[in-house]
Amino acid sequence: MRSAPQNDFTTKARIRDTAIRLYVRDGFTKTSLRTIATEAGVSPGLLIHHFGSAAGLREACDEQVLGVTTERASSKMRPGGLKHLMAEFNRNPEGYTLEMDYLRQALLEGTATSASLFQHLVELSESVIRSGIEDGTVRPFTDIRGVAVLTALTSVGSLAFGPIAAEALGVEGDWQSVMQRIGGPGLELYTHGFYTTDAFLMAYREATSPDHDEPQEA
Repeated sequence: MRSAPQNDFTTKARIRDTAIRLYVRDGFTKTSLRTIATEAGVSPGLLIHHFGSAAGLREACDEQVLGVTTERASSKMRPGGLKHLMAEFNRNPEGYTLEMDYLRQALLEGTATSASLFQHLVELSESVIRSGIEDGTVRPFTDIRGVAVLTALTSVGSLAFGPIAAEALGVEGDWQSVMQRIGGPGLELYTHGFYTTDAFLMAYREATSPDHDEPQEA
């Protein structure tokens, strides 16, 4: 079999990155393959050669963004990695904008692809949690999957409601300003917890137990 030309990957990456940028700018449904090809400086035929179809291109974009997200999520589970990541983010928050805006667009479009992408985020959260439990940096949970879904929802919420949260916090900008403001409180909450006793947890477990009987009114 003939090997691919050396510049194939570069061309393919340029098309993919152009698609990500245009999907963020114009939305998924309004961005045509012809527009992407023109912006990337290639023919529509070459785009199809590399990705096969619009679905193939979209899948490649999802994989790229999820790959970057996975790398960043994994680094956050090490104190040194988190310190480096936050220093980098504070120096250049715009460097994180494209991937985060893509995730927001993809998750809010309300399609089967959105559900699949959220499933990937849940799997990533669960993997990070399990790794943390194994190495002793994360406390054990009785329902790891439930915690993974909760953390994924929290992340999606910070993306979806960035402007509203920024207004509530009295900060300028979108999700970048929000993350800079709530990153510390979030880590404090995760590290020290919220309640001072387990009374609320015990009350919840008792109330949701299959053996629980509602008290009879007098």
